[in-house]
Amino acid sequence: MTSGPFLDAKQKGSAAGRYFVTGETLREKLLDLREKTRGLDVSESRRRELLDGVSGFAGKALEKLQDGETAVYTGPEDNNNNNKNTDVKGLRSSPIQEEPVDLEHILDLYGTQIESRGLRAGHGGHMAYVPSNGVFPAALGDFLADTLNTYAGRTYESPGGVDMNCMLLEWMAELFGYPKGFHGNLTSGGSAATVIAMATARDSRKGLRARDYHRFVLKDTLVGMATEITY
Repeated sequence: MTSGPFLDAKQKGSAAGRYFVTGETLREKLLDLREKTRGLDVSESRRRELLDGVSGFAGKALEKLQDGETAVYTGPEDNNNNNKNTDVKGLRSSPIQEEPVDLEHILDLYGTQIESRGLRAGHGGHMAYVPSNGVFPAALGDFLADTLNTYAGRTYESPGGVDMNCMLLEWMAELFGYPKGFHGNLTSGGSAATVIAMATARDSRKGLRARDYHRFVLKDTLVGMATEITY
């Protein structure tokens, strides 16, 4: 007797009925899912409408950073440069739901509850630390990557994507003055990068093992820009 998604559950008994479905039932479920996800596959005109709306909002937000009247920081209850009439519920006044929400409403919420409240890291008057403000051309690169979702983990899937990764690593190595024969990796974030750096420093010393961790001295720089490991 064979088993699988196309086997009638009755053939496997009541217990198996909880894990196996007939081919017809599976087809019905797939058709149902197709209908539910149609809203994510928008038309060209709708894509243009969404792009224009978001682009216009972003442009106005960037212009505000150049406005001398825009505050660097507004309190948690402030809105649009210290307007005290903000809804105290904030984003929670519009909970996550199954049905789509109008773009104008979304941008209004983002503008009043996120963009206009708290710290504007890209503001020219922000002196607390070296900010990491968004860069518009880089954002467009992220837009292409997120839209097309190209997998650049292996040459087989995307030879051009792998070449781009290698070019970025070579460029960064040149900026830091690394010698030929270096090795590198583009990580998903600082945590993974730190772990790789620590493992590399450990493995570069002969006879050094994880069990010797108590013999390490780990020193973080004050600005959090680098980690130095000495043995």
